[in-house]
Amino acid sequence: MAQAGALSVSPVNIELSARMPTVRLNVENQSGEPMVVQIDAMEWRQKAEGEDYQPTSQLVFNPPLFSLAPGQRQIVRVGLRERTAPAVEGTYRLYLSEVAKPNPDTNALQVNMRLGIPVFVQPGDECRPELVWRLEQGPGRAVDLSLENVGQRHGRITDMRLVDPVTDATIGHVASTWSLPGGKRR
Repeated sequence: MAQAGALSVSPVNIELSARMPTVRLNVENQSGEPMVVQIDAMEWRQKAEGEDYQPTSQLVFNPPLFSLAPGQRQIVRVGLRERTAPAVEGTYRLYLSEVAKPNPDTNALQVNMRLGIPVFVQPGDECRPELVWRLEQGPGRAVDLSLENVGQRHGRITDMRLVDPVTDATIGHVASTWSLPGGKRR
């Protein structure tokens, strides 16, 4: 379960396939105020310079916009537009955004919640990530660690540390990240 502000969502990762083309997303308003939630789908790619998101119509969801009273739950159905298995895993983000309420006080700051749920569309056959790591010496004592996923499925890296072999000091740390098929990270 993921929580952003007073919105609770489960599951926190969605996996779809030709055999399982739909899933139920449970959304609950845990605040004391009513809210309106809008859903958008984005194709998700990784490039050496960062994450890339583009609008997509490959995912369908219903309802795309809904109101939630305090404590109310909503089931959102998420599915594939095309039910054929891709050659390489499809990677998307489903964004749930709180729609801004009118604010009569123009001096007030209003912050609206936005939560991104990873959506993975599985290839037809058994595929796996193939992670290629490169460590290069930069100027001075700087090092550059890069990761490329040449496989056909995403990988998840959690609690990775780069340690100086001389001093045993941590010189780099990644708490959690994704490595998408064809993706590159530094």
